[in-house]
Amino acid sequence: MEEQVPARELADRMARFRARMDRDEPDWELAAIFGPVNRYYLAGTLQDQLR
Repeated sequence: MEEQVPARELADRMARFRARMDRDEPDWELAAIFGPVNRYYLAGTLQDQLR
């Protein structure tokens, strides 16, 4: 059985990601996330989003 990542944890991860991007790449508009580990970390799912 798979455990779900708590919504609060996912929100915190995304907030940290956005803060880092804003700091390191202030003009960023888009981020493409590749790889199952990275997708799971930010989205809490391993489902493919692009085909």
